[in-house]
Amino acid sequence: GEPQRPRLVFWCSMTDLFGEFVPSEVIQACLDVAVRAGEAHGTVAQLLTKRPDRFVSEARAWCERHGRPLPPCIWPGFSAGNRELFDARWPILAELRAKRMADGPLWCSYEPAIGPLVRLHLASANVSSYERAYWQCVAEDGLRWLVIGGESGSQARYFDLAWARRPIQLLRPLGIACFYKQGARSNRCEHSWKGDCWECFPPELCVREFPA
Repeated sequence: GEPQRPRLVFWCSMTDLFGEFVPSEVIQACLDVAVRAGEAHGTVAQLLTKRPDRFVSEARAWCERHGRPLPPCIWPGFSAGNRELFDARWPILAELRAKRMADGPLWCSYEPAIGPLVRLHLASANVSSYERAYWQCVAEDGLRWLVIGGESGSQARYFDLAWARRPIQLLRPLGIACFYKQGARSNRCEHSWKGDCWECFPPELCVREFPA
């Protein structure tokens, strides 16, 4: 069966709390509530955004108001469907750890995956030493969790299962927990059109970890 998970609350799962359309006072109020709930009841607030610059700005404002970092019950995350988006967004969110604005694990939602995250050496089709060093730096800078999944729905874009296998093989030994959520069409079975049936996953993709 699936491993047990912490008491997670995924805030604004159908929108972006850090969108430009959300007033700063609303974001600050949400952070206050999430922190109070986490410290009083042990819940974890998963916060996911496509706008890590806004997340960093609001986290800085929260820290200035309270005189401390966002506590471990806040899990700051960003979405990146391919390597180009990861390269653009990760250095921004990583400021939360570098500048001691957040104590919780930083994470990335690689879902929907629309292109590879781990690059291969063009000549050998293997992971190069440079690529390994890149992800070692990412781990050292604070990435602790990667959620992986293909796009669902009737118009789902192509998803290659190798896009899931490579980060799982490379990142787990570096201390980055991996959670394979679904493979959509590439992992579809008689039990699930979304490709999220644990019993039907390829063995190497039966990975649903949470950050320590």
